[in-house]
Amino acid sequence: TAPTASDACNGATVSIVGTDVTGGTACARTVTRTWRATDGCGNQSGTVAQTITIVDTQAPTIGNAGANATIECTASPSFTAPTASDACNGATVSIVGSDVTGGTACARTITRTWRAVDGCGNSSATRSQTITIVDTQAPTIGNAGANATIECTATPSFTAPTASDACNGATVSIVGADVTGGTSCARTITRTWIAVDACGNSSATRSQTITIVDTQAPTIGNAGVNATIECTATPSFTAPTASDACDGATVSVVGADVTGGTTCARTITRTWRAVDVCGNSSATRSQTITIVDTQAPTIGNAGANATIECTATPSFTAPTASDACDGATVSIVGADVTGGTACARTITRTWRAVDNCGNNSATRSQTITIVDTQAPTIGNAGANATIECLATLVFTAPTASDACNGATVSIVGSDVTTAGANGTTLITRTWRAVDACGNSSVTRSQTITRLACIFCSYTQGFWGNKNGLAYMRDSGILATQIIIGSTAPGGKSILIPAGSWVKLNSVMPGGGPAGPLTVAGQCSILNSCFDAYLTKQGRINNVLLSQTIALSLNVRTTGGALNNLPIQSGCLQTSEDTFRLNENVVNYLTCNGATATVANLLALANNLLGGTLVPGQNVGGCVVPTYAEVNDAVTAINEGFDECRTFLGYGPCVAPLTTARTVASENSGDVTVSTSPNPYNDKIRFQIESRVSGQGTLEVYNMLGQKIQTVYQGFVQAGKGQIVYYYVPVLQRANLIYVFRVGNHRVTGKVLNIR
Repeated sequence: TAPTASDACNGATVSIVGTDVTGGTACARTVTRTWRATDGCGNQSGTVAQTITIVDTQAPTIGNAGANATIECTASPSFTAPTASDACNGATVSIVGSDVTGGTACARTITRTWRAVDGCGNSSATRSQTITIVDTQAPTIGNAGANATIECTATPSFTAPTASDACNGATVSIVGADVTGGTSCARTITRTWIAVDACGNSSATRSQTITIVDTQAPTIGNAGVNATIECTATPSFTAPTASDACDGATVSVVGADVTGGTTCARTITRTWRAVDVCGNSSATRSQTITIVDTQAPTIGNAGANATIECTATPSFTAPTASDACDGATVSIVGADVTGGTACARTITRTWRAVDNCGNNSATRSQTITIVDTQAPTIGNAGANATIECLATLVFTAPTASDACNGATVSIVGSDVTTAGANGTTLITRTWRAVDACGNSSVTRSQTITRLACIFCSYTQGFWGNKNGLAYMRDSGILATQIIIGSTAPGGKSILIPAGSWVKLNSVMPGGGPAGPLTVAGQCSILNSCFDAYLTKQGRINNVLLSQTIALSLNVRTTGGALNNLPIQSGCLQTSEDTFRLNENVVNYLTCNGATATVANLLALANNLLGGTLVPGQNVGGCVVPTYAEVNDAVTAINEGFDECRTFLGYGPCVAPLTTARTVASENSGDVTVSTSPNPYNDKIRFQIESRVSGQGTLEVYNMLGQKIQTVYQGFVQAGKGQIVYYYVPVLQRANLIYVFRVGNHRVTGKVLNIR
C-alpha cells in the first residue's frame, strides 16, 4: 500500500524508489517496496518502505504405495514407492526407518513405509506396502551312489544322495527298510532315500542297488612238496586241501598224471583244482616227484707228478673211470692251471669222470714242473781295439740268448786298468749273461789299449834362451800375433805382434809377484808402455804374465793338442814326475759339473790378467781363485811336459815309476838317442846307444800326439850302437816327437823342422 503525501506550497507526488527488494529464504521470502514524495519544485521527502513476508506451512500431498503382494522365496521382493506433490515447493518421498519383517520361515512378511517432506520440512501422512514371502517348492535331491557289485566277502556300503533347498535346508532320509532279492550267487540289496525341507515340501525318491556276487575262486592249499627219489622207490602224492569264503569247495585231480624229464631225471606230475558252489575254480596245485640217478662214477688216479727241463714238452697221463649204472667219460676240468715262477713253472691238469646222468666224480690232478737250470748262451764282446790317448772309451757289449727266458748281459765288476808296454794303458771290461733264473753264462771280455799321451811344452826359461829364440824364429809359432789378457770392454791386454820373437825372447823368463795387468787398454811388447811390466834388467816382473805367455807358446807348439789335456783333481802324473794342480783352481774350473781342459785354464789366466775376473769373485756359485793359485796351475802344465813327456793321468801325488828321458842328444844313462840334423829338412838320422838288450821300437808322432809311423822294430843289443834313417813323408814334415822303447826303458824327444 503506497503512502500519501502533502506539500505546504505545491502539490506532492509519491513515487516508487527503484525496484522491489527481495530477501529471506524459500520458506520465509520477503519483498520490500520503497516510496518517496516530490513537490512541484523538485523537493523530495524522506523514503517510506513496506515489507511483505511469504511463508510455506502446508504439508505436501502423498499418494498410495504399491499394493501388498505374495512371492516365492526364490523371488526378490520388489516395492513400489508412493508419489507426492507440494503447492509451494517440491516434495521428496523417503523410506521411514528400516523394513519391518514378520511372519514365519514359511510365510515371512516384509513391510516398507514412506513419508513425503517438502522443501520447508512439512511432512505428509505415511504410506506402507507389505510383501509376503512363502516356500511351496520341493527341495532338490541328487543321485544316490551308483549301483555296484561287490564280492560276497565284502560288506555293502551305500552312498546316500545329497539334497538342497532354495529357501530352507533339506534332510535326506531312508524310505522304509532295505529291499533284498536275487540268488545266493548274485544277491541284491536296494536302499531308497527322500529329501524333505523345513516347510514340509518333499522331493522325489532316489535308490541304490548293491549286488553281492561270488566270483572269487576258492582258496587251495599246497600239494605235497616236490620230492626226489631214487629210481628204485615208488612215487607217493599228497593232495592239497581247499576252503571258500562264501560256499564250500571240492578238490579234484585235473586230468591224468604227466610224465617228463629224461632217463636220468624222470618226472611224474599230478595236478589238482578246487571248485566252489558258484562254479569258481581255484588255481591248480601240482606235485612233482623226480626219479633220479645221483650216484657218482668211480675215478682212478692220474699220472704221477714230474719235473722236466724248460726245453722239453709236458706229457700228461689221464685217469680211468667206471659207473655202477651208466658208462662214465673222463674229461679235463677247465684249462691247465699254471703257477710257480718263471724258473720253476708248474702246469697242473685236472680230470673228472661224468656218467650219462651228469654225476661227477672227485677230481684227479697231475702236476708237471718245468725248470730252467741251463745257462744262457753269450756271444763275443767287441774285438779288442787301440785308441788314441784322449779318445773316448767305447766298448761293445756281447749279446745273449736263453732257450727258456730272456738273458741280461751285465758288466762283471769294474773295468780293469793295467799298464801295457811302451806307455800304453789297457782297459778291460768283462760281461756275463744271466737269465731270469739266475743261470750264468761264461764271461766275455774286451780290451781297449789306450796309446801313450805325449805332450811337449817348454818352461819360460827355454823361451828366454837361444834355443827358444831359434825355435820361435824357425817354427813359425809367431807367424800370427798372440794376445795376453782380455780385450773385453774395460779389459787390459798385452799384444805380442807376429814376428816379435827377438823382443819376446829378451823379456823372458819372468818373475816377481803374480798379479793383474796395470796398463789400460792394449799394450804391445814393442811399445814403451810395456816397460811398466819389466824389471830394471828388462825381464817381465809378473810371473803370472810370463807363465801365461809360455803356456800360449806351448799350446801353439803342440798344434793346439795341449789345449785338450783334461784338468782334474789330484796330481798330474807324467813319465818324469808328478805335479800338483792347485785345488782351488781345479774346483773353479770344474764347478757345477763342468769338464775342464788346459784351454779353460789358459782362458782363466787371461781373464784374471785382463781384469774381467777378480780373485774371490762369485761367478754362478763358483769362487774365482787367486793370482798365485792360477800361476801355480799354469806353471805345473808348462813344467809337467817340459821337452816332451808322456801323460799318465791324475792320481796320488807320488812320483811314478818311470825311466830317464832324452831330448836331442842328451844322455839318459842306460839308453840314449841322438838326432841329426835337428832342425831337419826331409830326413832324420837316429843314433841309438843302449846298455840293455831287448826288443826295441822307435815311433814318431806329430805334435797332436797322433802316431805317424813305427820307424824301427827289432832286437837291440847292449853296447852295440844302432843307426836308423827316417825319410819323413812330405805331408808330415813338421815338428815331430819320437819315442824309443827297449825293455822297461823309454826315451822321448823332439825334432824341429826347417820351414
